[in-house]
Amino acid sequence: MIEQFKKIRAGWMGMTLCMVGCHRGSLEATASSDAASSAEPVRPPAVAGQFYPGQSAALRRAVKDALRQVEGEVPVGQPVALLAPHAGYVYSAGVAAYGYRAVAGRRITDVVLIGNSHHFPLRKGAVYARGTFVTPLGRVPVNAGLADAILQESSLLETNDAPHGPEHSLEVQLPFLQELFPEVQIVPILLGSFPARQCRSIGEGIGRAIQKTGRAGTTLIISSSDMSHYPTGDNANRVDREALQALESFDEGVLAADIEKFMSAGIPNLHCVFCGEESVLTTMAAARTLGADAVKILHYANSGDVTSERDRVVGYGSAVFLKVGKKSTDSKKKESPTNVVNSSSKPFAVSPSHQVFLLNVARESIAYYLDKGQKKTFATQDPELLTPAAVFVTLTQRGELRGCIGILEARASLLETVADFAVAAAVEDSRFQPVTARELPGLRIEISVLSPMERVPNADSIQPQVHGVLVRRGRHQGLFLPQVWEHFDRKEDFMDELCRQKAHLEARAWQDPATELYTFTVFAFEEPAK
Repeated sequence: MIEQFKKIRAGWMGMTLCMVGCHRGSLEATASSDAASSAEPVRPPAVAGQFYPGQSAALRRAVKDALRQVEGEVPVGQPVALLAPHAGYVYSAGVAAYGYRAVAGRRITDVVLIGNSHHFPLRKGAVYARGTFVTPLGRVPVNAGLADAILQESSLLETNDAPHGPEHSLEVQLPFLQELFPEVQIVPILLGSFPARQCRSIGEGIGRAIQKTGRAGTTLIISSSDMSHYPTGDNANRVDREALQALESFDEGVLAADIEKFMSAGIPNLHCVFCGEESVLTTMAAARTLGADAVKILHYANSGDVTSERDRVVGYGSAVFLKVGKKSTDSKKKESPTNVVNSSSKPFAVSPSHQVFLLNVARESIAYYLDKGQKKTFATQDPELLTPAAVFVTLTQRGELRGCIGILEARASLLETVADFAVAAAVEDSRFQPVTARELPGLRIEISVLSPMERVPNADSIQPQVHGVLVRRGRHQGLFLPQVWEHFDRKEDFMDELCRQKAHLEARAWQDPATELYTFTVFAFEEPAK
C-alpha cells in the first residue's frame, strides 16, 4: 500500500488530501462523444485516474480488494443511509468499504447521493435531474422521476448540472455502487453553506419524496463527507472520534454543538470537523424521515495511517443509519440534546472513595499530558467507574475560573470521561491560554456529573441554586452548571449571561419561544481547598 501511494503521489504535487486534480485523458473524450450522441446529458468522469484508477480492470480490482479487507460483523437492522468518505482511494477506500459492505446483498434500486460543492458557491442545492454519470466501469443513469419528486418537495433545491461537472465527492462513490448494484439509478445532489434548519428541511423533503414514490424499501441515501482537515494526527483522532460519537447519538443538536465546540477551541490547522457538514445534517433528517432510529459507526482512519505523516492529516469515517425497530418511547429522545428525557431519574452519585480516586485521575491526566504531550490511559474493572456518565471538569486558580469543558451526553465510562475532559479543560478551553506545568500545583479541580437533561417550557421551571441550564436555538447552544448561580442574585441575570456568553445569542433570547430550555442537576465534588 505504501509503495502504491508513493507512485500515485508523484502525480499529485500541490494537491490536497481531499481534492486532487489531474488530467482525464481518453475517458473524457469517450464521455464527450457519448454526450454528443445522446439526447440526455452525460456527465463524464472528472477524477478517474487521480482519485481512483482510470482503467476499468484496475478500478474493479481496487473496489473488490477494499471490500474484501473489511472485518467485523454486519450491523443488525435495515440500512437506510451511509456516511462515506470521498478522498482518493489510496486514502479512504478502505474506510468507505465498511459502509458498502454493510449494504452488500441488499436490494438497492436507487441511491440519493448528497455531498457539498467544492467548486461552486450555491444559493440552492444543485440536483442533477436528467441524464447519466460515467466512470471507467460504465454508465450510471439518473432516476429522473425520483429527482423530480425530490425537487417538488423542497424549494431549497433546483435543477443545476454545472456544479457537478468538476465535483469529485459524488463521483468517487459510484464505482462501489456499480460493483455491488449494477442496475442502480442515482439522484446526485450538491449543497452549499446552508444553516442547519435548511438542511433539516431538505432532508425531510428527500425522505418524503422517497416515500411518495414507493421506493423507501429499496432506496439508499449516501452522505459523502470526509472529516477533519488538516490538524495533527493526534488532534484528528480526538476530534473525529468524538464527532463520530456525536453522530451516533442521532441528534443534530448534539452533533452541531460538538462541531462548534471544536471549531472554537483554537485547535491548530483545524479547518473543519466534517467537510460535508451540510450533507451529513441533511442525511440525518432524511434517514429519520424514512424510519431510521440508530446510527452505527463502522470504521475510522486518517491519511497519516497511509503516509505516516502526522503533522497534517485528513480524517475519514464510515457509518450506517439503521432502522432497527426501537421501542416507540425512543421517539421522545428527539426532544433532548442528550437523547435522554427522564425527569424521574435520580442524579448520578459517586462514592467517597471514588471521588478521591477520580480527582487524582484528573490531576494525573493533566500532569501526564503537560509532560508527555499525550493522554494517559487508566484501566479498571470497577462497575461504578465503568458506568457511562456526562461530566464537566472545572479548573480554578485562586478562586477564579481557569478552564471548564465537558460533555452533555454519557458516551464513555466515568473514568475515561474524567481523564479526557480534565486534559481538555486544561488545554482546550478557548477562553484561556493552556495551563502550564508551573500552574498545575496551584489549580483546584472540580468534577461535575450531570443528570439527564429535561426540556422545560419556560424559565419559570428553572430553580436557582438547583438546576444547571442549557439553552439552544438553531446551532447556538450554551450551558451553565448549577455552581454558576453563586455569581448571580437574579434568575434574569443568570439567563441573560448564559445566552450572551455561552450561546452567543442576544441576552434575552431565553424569553423567545424559539429558544429551547433544558434543566439538569449535578453531583459535584472537588479537591480540598489549599
